[in-house]
Amino acid sequence: MSLSARLARLVGRSTTAVERAAVLDAPSEALDQVASRIPVGPVKDVLSGVALGHPLHPVLVTVPIGAFTSALVLDVTGREQSAARTLVGLGLLSSVPTALAGLTDWSDTRGAERRVGLAHLALNVVGLGVIGASWLSRRRDPGTGRFDAHGPWLTLTGFGIVGASAWLGGHLAYAMGVGVDTTAFQRPPTEWADAVDDADLVEGQPVAVPSRPRRSSSCGPEAASTPSPTGAPTGAARSTRARSPTGASNVRGTRAGSPSRTAPSSRAPLPGPRRCSRPAWSTAGSRSAATRSGPCG
Repeated sequence: MSLSARLARLVGRSTTAVERAAVLDAPSEALDQVASRIPVGPVKDVLSGVALGHPLHPVLVTVPIGAFTSALVLDVTGREQSAARTLVGLGLLSSVPTALAGLTDWSDTRGAERRVGLAHLALNVVGLGVIGASWLSRRRDPGTGRFDAHGPWLTLTGFGIVGASAWLGGHLAYAMGVGVDTTAFQRPPTEWADAVDDADLVEGQPVAVPSRPRRSSSCGPEAASTPSPTGAPTGAARSTRARSPTGASNVRGTRAGSPSRTAPSSRAPLPGPRRCSRPAWSTAGSRSAATRSGPCG
């Protein structure tokens, strides 16, 4: 077995162990109590990147990584230690909104994704703590560069821990599909049929409306709401007329931004976001749009 194959096998076993670590469930629930205090509405929308059309966390994370990398370059070259300390401080400060955006995304995960996300967060806290100690050390003893003081070594150590955490973040996005539109290349329907009038909708209550049984938009008994085609949550607008894709067997819709669900009338849909290989439809908004989701779990 080649070295790369052995490394891939070791990494795979490590991530699988984290995904199955039930011991992380209790601290996850405790952290979720903190994350639930983030106000739902404009604040959560900003942190989730609704206006951007994709999560904000991957955008913000480039700032601390770039700052820490630049500081290490100055350490290696032995130049401008005061500038290196400033860059370390910038990285630490920019980590705060970055962490808040990541916490918002993490609060919408469950199961294995939540466990990996918690490990990602824990490594970041440890790594940033070490880098914070390096900033204090640089202030007391700036040194002349080329790792002749404790500060640069602490920065390098913390950056390595943050790098391991970043790998887990990549695993969440690229291997587990968190925050990714997994149906980006699926074409939504172009034909629509009226499902229910606005007068028949009750605030906060789903309404089952049978439609023409030509084609079902449900994905088994557990189909549920999903993000919009941009990958961000659907907006909160009242519809004047709810519409469904032609042929949907059963459309459940609500008003004021509540997610719609498609499911057979004999079973109630499960709550919460769920990835599904076939389309689910949203009836919220003055202009209804097809929502997308990923493969059924």
